[in-house]
Amino acid sequence: MVLRILEENLPLDEVIFFDTGMEFDSIYHNRDKMKRLLAENKILFSELSSKNHFLFDMFVRPINYRDPQSKPYPIHYGYDWCGGRGIRWGTSGKLSAIMNHYKKYYPNEEITEYVGIATDELGRTRENNRIGVSKAYPLVDWGMTERLSYILLRSWMELG
Repeated sequence: MVLRILEENLPLDEVIFFDTGMEFDSIYHNRDKMKRLLAENKILFSELSSKNHFLFDMFVRPINYRDPQSKPYPIHYGYDWCGGRGIRWGTSGKLSAIMNHYKKYYPNEEITEYVGIATDELGRTRENNRIGVSKAYPLVDWGMTERLSYILLRSWMELG
């Protein structure tokens, strides 16, 4: 998506990468390659991370039960599992880190987030409820499917 944004000359001031601490090596490889491209284009790259390491939240963090009366103990440790279909690990940590970044560096600016949801994933689009932040879905606007986006990314990773 970022490659096409650059190609289309859309406004892009900063790219934010959120590191859970447990990404696949290919994600880090892609990040490193993208950082070089962004630097060549004089676009700011920021890397954010969660307050806690992914494994701490998954296995160690004390969690209060919503209904402790029905449990033998009032807390359990770690998130255990992601909660089922449609729920992703680390989303709340990612979103709060990004919002804190916006507040710190862009306190009075209108932000446009480019969200990488493809045209065949429309069910994942969300109505925006954050003041000062608007969302754009360029892959949807361009009619790009998840498969086509993946093919183009693989080509870029292999061919440069």
